[in-house]
Amino acid sequence: MKKASVKKYTESAGKKFKPSMQKDGSYKPDTFPSAQLALTKAEFSKNDREQFFNEAYGDIMLDLFEAR
Repeated sequence: MKKASVKKYTESAGKKFKPSMQKDGSYKPDTFPSAQLALTKAEFSKNDREQFFNEAYGDIMLDLFEAR
């Protein structure tokens, strides 16, 4: 039962991610690579922000403890 539902979603995703031919013979752009690129950029930005704020937090805590 579980394999059938996974197969259904896999086939549906395959239809959406493959470039589809339009009526004029041209293909719609494939959205999957652009989605992957956007995800990669988002993950990089998230990691960059986390690193910046973690370092800033560390600096603030050091300043607070040194002030005592």
